[in-house]
Amino acid sequence: MHGIAASRLDERGGGNIWPFELLNKFELPKLTLDPTKEQGDIFVSDVWRKDKIDAIVSFEEIEIFKPLLDMLTDPLRGRYREYQVERNPDRRTPAGCDVTQRNLNPTLFVFAYDWRKSNVESATALRDYISCIQQFYPNSKVDILAHSMGGSVARRYILDNPGTHEVQKLVTIGTPWLGAPKAINVMETGVFIERVLGAPGFIRDPVLAEHKALAKFFPGVHELLPSRPLFPLVFGNSDCTTSPFCEQGVDINNNGDAFEEYTYDQFTTHFNRRFSPSEAGTNGSAFHDHPGQDDWRNDASGVQYLHIVGLKPVADTIGRVIPDTFSRCDTSQMGTGVHICATEILRFNIETTKGDGTVPIVSAERVVRDDSSPLRILENLNAPGAEIRVFFDLPNNGSEHTELTKRIEVHLRILSFLGRRRPPIVAPPVGAQRALVSQAEPEPLPAVKPALYLNVTGAIGINVADPFGNNTNQPSDTNITTLGNVPGVSEYITGEDSRFIVIDPEREYTVTFRSGADPIVLEVTKGTDITTTMATRYQDLNLPEGAEAMLKINPDTAGGVERLRSDNDGDGTFETEVVPKVETEGPDAADTVAPTLRMRTTVINATATRVTLSATDTGSGVKDVFFSLDGTRFHRYTSAFRINRARIRFIHVFADDNVANRSSTVTFRIPRPGDDGS
Repeated sequence: MHGIAASRLDERGGGNIWPFELLNKFELPKLTLDPTKEQGDIFVSDVWRKDKIDAIVSFEEIEIFKPLLDMLTDPLRGRYREYQVERNPDRRTPAGCDVTQRNLNPTLFVFAYDWRKSNVESATALRDYISCIQQFYPNSKVDILAHSMGGSVARRYILDNPGTHEVQKLVTIGTPWLGAPKAINVMETGVFIERVLGAPGFIRDPVLAEHKALAKFFPGVHELLPSRPLFPLVFGNSDCTTSPFCEQGVDINNNGDAFEEYTYDQFTTHFNRRFSPSEAGTNGSAFHDHPGQDDWRNDASGVQYLHIVGLKPVADTIGRVIPDTFSRCDTSQMGTGVHICATEILRFNIETTKGDGTVPIVSAERVVRDDSSPLRILENLNAPGAEIRVFFDLPNNGSEHTELTKRIEVHLRILSFLGRRRPPIVAPPVGAQRALVSQAEPEPLPAVKPALYLNVTGAIGINVADPFGNNTNQPSDTNITTLGNVPGVSEYITGEDSRFIVIDPEREYTVTFRSGADPIVLEVTKGTDITTTMATRYQDLNLPEGAEAMLKINPDTAGGVERLRSDNDGDGTFETEVVPKVETEGPDAADTVAPTLRMRTTVINATATRVTLSATDTGSGVKDVFFSLDGTRFHRYTSAFRINRARIRFIHVFADDNVANRSSTVTFRIPRPGDDGS
């Protein structure tokens, strides 16, 4: 059983829509589940084994589940024989079951389902398929092997069929049991498949807009949103401590409070409103709040469980999403005392945590350890006797969410658990760390190593390249198989012109981009998901429009990053060194939280109001506060000032601290007499 986005969706009477057309904005609307729009006649033909993605240039096939299925059907390894569906979904039903294959003794039944729809609906389809299997093997038990969201489907099937599920063993790989904050990013940006990020902008941008429109009405995506148990379990570097979604200056839910950590119920309500009328929040909560879906401590199904979990060597898994509006300023007029600043459209900042690049470790493991005492388990939501096997830092990115299904170390554990013999000769597992969860002898997880985190806004054509020809963006002669697949690099879209990139500091990379008409903001930090040890910030970076800039990641350089250089005259030489606003290490670098803003007003007379602004910062301290009466021309705040209430209704404010952390731009409404003046 596959996970989200990993089955082939075909059009009856036509061809494959997903994944072949996932870069085609004209074909993608056929996949919509929006009840107000015409929907295509779509059926599920197969899992994504090895398929092409069509676009303007010719792309090679991309392997997803072919290595795993090859292992299972190999006569020297898995020794299973696959039941042939041959693009006929009726063969997965009791009525259409092809029992003429009985003489072939099929023992591998690949369950492809419609990942767009609710997992509850998919669990019903799984019941039909197991009814087909029972026609081959009456009164026999089945073993289920599921990747990612497929594990959630299997669990719901077991819950919905107590006493009749006929499941003996369930093996899951990278299942987001408690949801994944990455689903928030998917719904806000449309990034289902990371390789799309490397496509040319004229292909990428409209396709991501279409993917976002589709996700709005996909219950399968909604059921991957963070669940109730995950809310107190995520960790990070910000003032948010107990929520995977919070505000730090942007009142995105319009409740009058721009600094709040969302409770789970707030989060559900917000997503219902933001993605109305799809009821995205309710879809997620209804699925996860079902008894036994997330919390298995009282499991009495009789099923034996093996949960395989990936843990990458750096913290690059989305753990928290924070909405933000960010001002970047043209500093060329600083001598006049005026900053001309553009307040960004909404972007969604990311804080990362430990995991497999998609699923946080705490969601995949469902085990909460005490940071101060790693051997002490605070909570364990798994079934009694369940085995949790964590694979840490496998070679060649093998602990990544999808790559786990391709690794021999993982294959060997699966075959052993299912009672299949091992291959005659195998290499010993490399980098595999075993973590058997039990209250008696818990084993601490391995520590992740530091990473470099790049947060960029306003740059054009951002590309990360390694010395071996791999790129995250698309040069004209680059094939998509290298895009978004640079070893040691993870990239996320956080807004219309914003990127968040995680880079392995032990390798060499070159980051390049072009400047546009607006200033650029570039932040480079180094650390883990818990601490930051180095920070370099280029704030309000004004380069000539169209100028190329280059940032070298060099392990031999102090901090691992050379200073930014730009080619201002366009001769191909990066001759100009750009001095950052801040370069800091140690305790100052650990300050990654921007100031918090407040406004107080006092009515002076019938038309005039005195405005007092203040900012607080728990780290390096507040450096400057800037305000604007029109949202564009910002002045440095020095003391309280008077405004005419009839002419000025809003004050726009942001603040910088002494290590160049800039707050969101907060828009305060000027109260009228009788209103609350705070």
